Amino acid sequence: MDKRYTVFVSSTFKDLVDARWAVARALMRLNLIPLGMENFTASDKSQWEIIKKTIDLSDYYVLILGNCYGSIDPETGISYTEKEYRYALEQGIPCLTFVSKDLPLKPEHIESDEHRQKLKAFRDEVSVGRMVDFWSNPDELSGKVLTAAHLATLDSPRPGWVRNRETSPEVSEELARFGVPPENWTVSS
Repeated sequence: MDKRYTVFVSSTFKDLVDARWAVARALMRLNLIPLGMENFTASDKSQWEIIKKTIDLSDYYVLILGNCYGSIDPETGISYTEKEYRYALEQGIPCLTFVSKDLPLKPEHIESDEHRQKLKAFRDEVSVGRMVDFWSNPDELSGKVLTAAHLATLDSPRPGWVRNRETSPEVSEELARFGVPPENWTVSS
């Protein structure tokens, strides 16, 4: 069966834009469907409602941590990245975590002491009780994500998406009503 899996890619954005694009390209090369905030558009729903719905549609969740803690959710006081991670865990979605090492810190990415402390605590939290991998540049990261995502599809199979080659009962009834023979009721590829 030809199945496609969706992968929610979570990270801070401003400091990891190159890493996110490298990971998205790598996932697409493996015929996986990357999902993330850069694909969101205007909506009358809240940011968190859209994030939750997108995570709910995901088969796997990739967390990429760099040097920034990120935007804070005003309701919880934690970053959206941390909130997304906790939500994915609550939903039972397999989480693949990649923590940066030795990334250069650009002056525009320096955060407050409070944010740095929260980031350290979050990095420590995600490193307990599960395997994490470490990365130093976007190319190394994308290779590690590819390997982990491939193994996840084998070790933790998920529903995924399968092209529906069959017609629904309603469509079949309509086709029969119009005299289309049953052997022509499947969708050609």
